[in-house]
Amino acid sequence: DVDDTAPVVNANQTFSYAEGKTANFQVGTVTATDAVGVTSFAIASGNNSGFFAISNSGVITLTAAGAAASAASNDFETNPNTFTLG
Repeated sequence: DVDDTAPVVNANQTFSYAEGKTANFQVGTVTATDAVGVTSFAIASGNNSGFFAISNSGVITLTAAGAAASAASNDFETNPNTFTLG
């Protein structure tokens, strides 16, 4: 039996964290529903710089690129930064 219905990611999920976090820091966990069960997650958009990774269970983490001191994802000196991942 094939699951031919795409999972639905729960709307309006937001996560925040303080600057200066290290690689593999857990930013948050995405939740979704599916008739058969969600088996994996992927970041489809909004991650061109590769600052974030997502596990098969939906945990978003900072990558080494995202944890770099000069990365916009980890330096809020001028302004807080916002990233929208799809």
